[in-house]
Amino acid sequence: MTEHDLKVTVDLGMCIKSHSCIRMVPEVFQVGDTGETVVNVAGDVDTNAVVAAAADCPNFAITVTDGDEVLYDPDQQ
Repeated sequence: MTEHDLKVTVDLGMCIKSHSCIRMVPEVFQVGDTGETVVNVAGDVDTNAVVAAAADCPNFAITVTDGDEVLYDPDQQ
């Protein structure tokens, strides 16, 4: 993978804790101390897998950008 300025945001107000993103990309999405989804974008990340996880979110709570490029925005779907 090439170096990215990948930013993944989970809207915790929208997140219903289905954890589908965690099952799909556990190296990026993890369960926090209170069951919330936390994001850890470090090292090589499969951007396509992250975008797929965002698109699979049942409550449209995940946004993915790479620098100024929007890779997935649930408000634009």
